[in-house]
Parts: sequence; structure tokens; C-alpha cells
Amino acid sequence: SSSGNFNVSYNGTQQAPSLAQIAPLIDNNNPLMISIGNPALKPSFNHNINFWFGDFKVISERNIYAYGNINITDNAFSTRETIGSNGVRTFQTVNVKGNIFGNLYVSYNRKLGNTPIDFELQPNVQMSVNNNFVNGLANKVTSYSLGIQTGFGYYGEEDKISIWLGYEPEWNNSVSSIQRNLQTAFWIHTITSDISWKLPKDWTIKTNLSANFRQQTEVFGRNVNAIIWNADIEKKIVKKKNIFLTLSANDILNQNIGFSRNIRTNMIQENTFLTVQRFFLLGFRWKFNGGAMQLGGNNE
Repeated sequence: SSSGNFNVSYNGTQQAPSLAQIAPLIDNNNPLMISIGNPALKPSFNHNINFWFGDFKVISERNIYAYGNINITDNAFSTRETIGSNGVRTFQTVNVKGNIFGNLYVSYNRKLGNTPIDFELQPNVQMSVNNNFVNGLANKVTSYSLGIQTGFGYYGEEDKISIWLGYEPEWNNSVSSIQRNLQTAFWIHTITSDISWKLPKDWTIKTNLSANFRQQTEVFGRNVNAIIWNADIEKKIVKKKNIFLTLSANDILNQNIGFSRNIRTNMIQENTFLTVQRFFLLGFRWKFNGGAMQLGGNNE
């Protein structure tokens, strides 16, 4: 229609096994993990269905859109894993059936009455089914995550001040068919804020914050919460108002940690790694012909 549309697409792709999966070279760097080849591997075929929906009402300033996809793989590549009494793990790539992945994301946004406040609601869901073999037993791991982000935005006249506040709780769960009594379940809570304020005499203050609170699991009991707070102050320094002097402070609380948590077929893996933490930066920005050139730097 004039205000909305719906689209569905399908894509099918074939993937041949790699030489390493068919006849891998022995890696002597880690004698506790041995990979063997499988010359009987068949090519896998991936079916991917995507859809997108959007509906926009200009007068009421109400927007709705959704997108998602379903991915089904025939003869998917997985692993047959054997763990010996001496701790040696032997891996072999095999074909499996029943691997599925899907996700759905919805966004609803509208202005609250005659106020300058926007309301946003964004539910999302993701699920996956993965199969493998562990010590001769067929293993199916079903995982899903559910999240819903809510937020409010205020945008003043002539964009002199803008404020955004958001909150998203996310529930993650994973269970294995081999040991159904052992579930991996945890919450992740994310709070975000973004403020921009244009002051007299061509000064602008900006600040943004992202607070991540990650529930500890039975396997990993360490604290991996982090609050990332950035801020900068900017001043137009010439009459044409196209050159800016910016002072930025990144990760003011010095809590920025690299973090990832992955649930695989028969394991949960958590990584923390070094990343750039607190630093300050003085920079220049030159805006011309509707664009901008960064001569120094800022936090964007």
C-alpha cells in the first residue's frame, strides 16, 4: 500500500566440504585434541527464507516494522566427538539432519500525543537447534533467547536538546538432550542513554552511557558487568561555524572489557579480552559541502 509493504525472499546455497574436513593434517601442537578426516562427507545445502514488513503513518507518526529469517540446512556439517579416559578429544566432521536457526525482530515507534516524546518498543526472539554426537550418543542442543527493548526519546525545538533512555532485559536458555537436567540459563540487562545539549555561544555537550549487567552462570562465576560512559564537549571556533574543536573522554569509568558468551552444541564458552579502555582525545572537525572531515578525532 502507500504506507506499507511486505517482502519475502528465498535463497538456496550449496557448500562443499573442505579439504581439511575430508583429510585434515595432523596438528601436533595440541596432542589432547585430534582431528580426523571423513572422506564420506556429503555437500550441505542451506535453505534461507527472509521476510520484511513495514507500515508507516505520517500523520500520527507511528511506525511498525518487522524482519526475520528461517535457516534450515540439509546434511549440515557437525562433529562426532570422542573423549577418552586420558582426556584426549578426537573430532570428526559428519553430516547431520535437523539443524535449524530462526529469529524475529519487531519495532513499534510512535509519538506520545502532542508531546515531543517518542516511545519505542522492540521485542525480539532467536532460536536454534543443533545436532552432534558425543561419545557415540546423538546430542541435540536447543537454545533460544528472548528480549524486549523499551525506550523514550525527547527532542526539543531546533534540536537544542535530545535525550534517549532505553532498557532491554534478555533471557537466554539452552538445554542438551544428553543431560536435560543441566540447563544453561541466564539474564542480560542493558541500560542505555544518549544526551545532546546545544548551549549558547556555539557550545555542544554530548554524553552516552551503556550499562551491561550479565548474570553469572554455574560454570563461570566471575563478575563481567560493565558501565561504559563517554562524553565530549564541542565548540565552533570560526565565524563560518564549519570548524569545531572537540574534547572527548572515552570510558570515563574505565570498565570497558571485551566480552563474549557462546553456547555451542555441548559446551558454553565465555571469553574476556583486552580492549581500548579510558582515554582522552583533543581533535578538530571541519565541515564542508554538507559533509564533515575529521582532522583529529572524537568519540564517534
